[in-house]
Amino acid sequence: MSAFEFLKRENLLINKDFYAILEETSFLKKLKEGKELGDFFKEIFSRKKNYRKVKGYRVGDLEIYLKFYLENFKEAKQEWQNILWFWERGFPTSIPILLYETNQAVILGTKKFSGRLCLDIIKEKPQAKEIQLSKIAEFLAKLHKAGLFHQDCYLNHFYFEEENQTLYVIDVARVLNQPKFSFYYHLKDLAQLTYSFKEYFEETWQEDWKLFFNFYEKFWGRPWGFFKKWLIFLKVKEIERRTERRKRRLAF
Repeated sequence: MSAFEFLKRENLLINKDFYAILEETSFLKKLKEGKELGDFFKEIFSRKKNYRKVKGYRVGDLEIYLKFYLENFKEAKQEWQNILWFWERGFPTSIPILLYETNQAVILGTKKFSGRLCLDIIKEKPQAKEIQLSKIAEFLAKLHKAGLFHQDCYLNHFYFEEENQTLYVIDVARVLNQPKFSFYYHLKDLAQLTYSFKEYFEETWQEDWKLFFNFYEKFWGRPWGFFKKWLIFLKVKEIERRTERRKRRLAF
């Protein structure tokens, strides 16, 4: 995959392919002026979580997602670097558009996927479940064999573009490369994904997880064995307890 080309404009780094449309529509000007972008461009998405908020806008034919990091600027810059690094290593992820730094926030812009969430494809066409799980298993096994661990590895982070038959993974801010104690992080990725199966597939999750894991072991090339699989489910219990505690805190 060829590298992206970027233009540097003071504290703004922008993908050369998108500069013209964002400049012509005054999107960059409004962004730098700190204007409420929703007053000028159609807002297509909005979500806030902890110290981040995500806004989506339609700018001409372009749909751009801005992730505003209001704290933890280091994580924002790391996510940007990981996006570029993933593409360089041949692992498709979000298409980077811009990185803008101010004293109040670091704003990371990416292009909206033309593909669809794998879970939505499965929901619409249950017969596609085996194919989608196989593609996720292959992607993840190759990622792990390369010594990379996603660390936010849930099913709702995988997208598939049917036109070019490409699987994408998003939210790569926490990715680790060749960490010490790599087995722990390997286990964490698989446990997070297993937790997703319980959350999204409910009654059929065990059968679906076995299908996925058979594919994973095929692409991973080495059997995990009973003990390692037991550790996955032990880690899932930990995730469930932590999730419940968080839900209780938010309820008050």
